[in-house]
Amino acid sequence: MLGAANITPPDFMQGINLTPHITREEKNIDRKTLYYHFYEYGADHTVLPHLGVRDERYKLIYFYTVNEWELYDLKKDPAEQNNLMKSEKYQKLFLKMKKELIALRNHYNDYEQAGELQ
Repeated sequence: MLGAANITPPDFMQGINLTPHITREEKNIDRKTLYYHFYEYGADHTVLPHLGVRDERYKLIYFYTVNEWELYDLKKDPAEQNNLMKSEKYQKLFLKMKKELIALRNHYNDYEQAGELQ
């Protein structure tokens, strides 16, 4: 919003200006993964608090209040119905994405309590 109004954001704000992408001046966002933290349990709906990271194909979610992980192949399973966490085949990918989740959490200074990631 600030970018669309040509306002320089304060240093404490994170994120990027999406205006060039919305107007198609730029076609690609210069990042390989996206980090998010959902913590509003009970506010509008009852999704447990969680952290997540996703790339073009995979999504890793950590529900820290119940210490549960979910990993999805968004290409094969766009509706996120088949949690791959119990598959030995995906453990290397899980560790790679968990490392990325922690790195992005640190990058964004998101130090809310989050289970084993605290």
